[in-house]
Amino acid sequence: DRSHPLRVDSWIDHHLVSTLCFNVDAFRLHSFLFKDRGRRLELGPPWDCDRGLGSGGSGFNSSTPQADNRPFNPRQWRVPTTDRAADAGTDFFGSSSVGVNWWDRLFRDPDFWQRWIDRYQALRRQAWNNDAMLDTVERFQKEITQAQGRDQQRWSTNFNWPRFGLQTVNGYAFDFGPRNPAFANGGSFEGEVAFQKRWLLDRFDFIDTNLLAMPRFTGGSGLVPAGTVITVSPASEPGTLLLYTLDDTDPRLPGGGISPAARTKQGDLTLSVSTNMGLVVRCYNSNHFNLTNVAIAPGVDPDRGSRGPPDQPSRGGPGPASPHRATDLPSRDPEVPIGEPVSPRRAGPPPPGAPNLSPFLPQRWGGIPQRQFQKEKARPNSAAASHAANSHCPHSVPQAG
Repeated sequence: DRSHPLRVDSWIDHHLVSTLCFNVDAFRLHSFLFKDRGRRLELGPPWDCDRGLGSGGSGFNSSTPQADNRPFNPRQWRVPTTDRAADAGTDFFGSSSVGVNWWDRLFRDPDFWQRWIDRYQALRRQAWNNDAMLDTVERFQKEITQAQGRDQQRWSTNFNWPRFGLQTVNGYAFDFGPRNPAFANGGSFEGEVAFQKRWLLDRFDFIDTNLLAMPRFTGGSGLVPAGTVITVSPASEPGTLLLYTLDDTDPRLPGGGISPAARTKQGDLTLSVSTNMGLVVRCYNSNHFNLTNVAIAPGVDPDRGSRGPPDQPSRGGPGPASPHRATDLPSRDPEVPIGEPVSPRRAGPPPPGAPNLSPFLPQRWGGIPQRQFQKEKARPNSAAASHAANSHCPHSVPQAG
């Protein structure tokens, strides 16, 4: 939208980074806005990220330099509260009396929300895939390993970090391992590194499982010859449909409507290539909900979806009875779910009287109320992986069934 006062992509990227890192002071205390001549208002760079990425802990041996427990549990949008004035950290998607309210208005725009989802899922296939993020942690580890040892030697008589032992905060637990006998106080740097890996994988899993997954392509990517058979599978969530076009247009209209050119498929879509076409596919599920920043109202059953961010993970995960440990090796396979294989718990519409602290965030989004799309697109001359397929195919004819 040329009339929009914001450079939307910079706002979305900044928001994604802050949300991923669970920076509980983002936007309201740590913000930098700028506007170059002839350009729109931009947001960034991120800075002062000392309260995020799992800071805090429990007990005497828990403290990190920040001593802030709010971002310890990666499986929350925000620490649960029924008090709109409570400083439970930044409300990334809504309004509160302790932060800015721009994002509440922006995320009420279904096109902004969809653009946020599309950008996040594109990053998850590339720079933010599990292997890339674990490699980043390991690279930073190598850069500071020697300095960390000197730092701990110098200050361990005064401080208790790195963390050690079982730490449990807000329903999330991690065992950092034993104390490090080489120093007066504190645990091991390796325990902190293992925690950072696990925290990031659980954070990604939390966000991933709150969004309707993208379609999966098999059988072809890039330019494919006539005779190629391509199969597109919908997200595994029950009730998900594939909406697709063959003319390189988005089956989702601005505002959230369904394009009149969109075709519908329940189950897998199989296309046999015959002539040129441009395939664009989105998943669509009228029953999908995300966890929302809706606090628990007195007398309301939390399992009815009246809470957000809940203190339970959306797909299971570590708790006091089954903590992750510093000796656990995070999976390098992005297809392996992190945490226990428990069915997702998603929030439905808030019951009457439930105080909604974030009126918009990931309910199933507006436009066409209670519906959500996710997209895969076929484009000319692309070379993406098949399941992430940006592919341009000669015209495809749906096969029977």
